[in-house]
Amino acid sequence: MQLADSGHIQAQGFLGYVLSDGEWGIAKDLDRAERYLIRAAASGDGMTHVFLYLMNFPNAQIDADEWFIKSDDYEANLEIALKAGNAAAQYFYALQLRDEQEYAKSYDQFVKSADQGFLLSEAMQVYIEDYEHHKAARSSYRLRAYATTGMPIVITALAGMHKYGIGAPRSYEQAYELLLIANEFSEDGLGPDFDEPLRKLSKPFSGDFKKTIQMRAKKIPFVWAEGPDTYLAPAAKWCKDSGNWTKGCIVNALFDHEFCLLPYLYWEFDNPIGFPNYNMCRLDAHNSNAE
Repeated sequence: MQLADSGHIQAQGFLGYVLSDGEWGIAKDLDRAERYLIRAAASGDGMTHVFLYLMNFPNAQIDADEWFIKSDDYEANLEIALKAGNAAAQYFYALQLRDEQEYAKSYDQFVKSADQGFLLSEAMQVYIEDYEHHKAARSSYRLRAYATTGMPIVITALAGMHKYGIGAPRSYEQAYELLLIANEFSEDGLGPDFDEPLRKLSKPFSGDFKKTIQMRAKKIPFVWAEGPDTYLAPAAKWCKDSGNWTKGCIVNALFDHEFCLLPYLYWEFDNPIGFPNYNMCRLDAHNSNAE
């Protein structure tokens, strides 16, 4: 607290975050949390501006009775965080640019974020480089590893490579199973656009063999969550440790984990997974996903 009160920008931001939930014996105090976060934002702290952006952008889905700090310009919050070099801001901006079909600019932001170790951006960088950019010389080597993040976009790309035999052995069985796995990891399913590809891929299979592949695919989220050598395993460990060993927890584990680590990583804490606020954040995210 003394460091924050002396004007240290990062300490103000982190103390505001701690006060928003209560941690390390510090009582929850939303009024003080808001004061500290506003002071940190006014001084240009990148992580604080990421929070303001996430609280206020149009699809934030924050309940009216839920605590949040109102921002009059959430886009300016993102811009300030980008100028501060914040990896999370770069990731969210890259997604926005992809939606706007600014693919080259989006890729540059993913690379900047990935260079700082942001796993979601690392997976997107590999997807773009090994699938979108170099279609004539595709390779499934890196994509196969990053598919274990559980990110549907990466898994469906790998399925396509197996379907056409480009960068991976041609295999309708592998392609079909991977699309089913991507469907397992998609919150609302892959959607009707994938109904016909799934039907065509499964056409050569007998009914019993098709059921065998479907059963394998349903188990994969739990297999990848167990690890040990998967990108999903560290994020999914919370699901098991907290007694939430369900598909719903596992398929959302990576994003929830990366988001809940952000305050600690960018306010320079090492190994924060055991901190109370990390666990509170994961529980809040899990409950929100289950609604």
